[in-house]
Amino acid sequence: MGRETAAWLATRGKPFAVMAGAGKFRTGEAFLLNRVLQMPPGKGFGVGETVQACTRGIWVSSHFLSDKGRDVLVLDTEGIDALDAESEHDVRIFAIAVLLCSTLVYNSMSHLDEAAVQALSLM
Repeated sequence: MGRETAAWLATRGKPFAVMAGAGKFRTGEAFLLNRVLQMPPGKGFGVGETVQACTRGIWVSSHFLSDKGRDVLVLDTEGIDALDAESEHDVRIFAIAVLLCSTLVYNSMSHLDEAAVQALSLM
């Protein structure tokens, strides 16, 4: 986490929950999280139009989601199985996200098939 982000989080006066989004690369995690945060087009987490991954590492939203009087910090994680990433890197990013969050949203393009279950079991 960057120093600037850590300093920003330190100014929070009340507790908050953390929600992280994860899934296979280029399947729309950032788009989904932007919709949950109700961000207008062009704002929020980066969304691209190419096969290249947009998110590197873990990104922190600068806006909190409010749910039943509780603030929720939203994290977007680097997609699993990106073309230029090693599986060890994917495991580290996923593990950090799981350890940081209260709720994990796993995005999938369809039903959770055998490949998705295998990827999650590796993580």
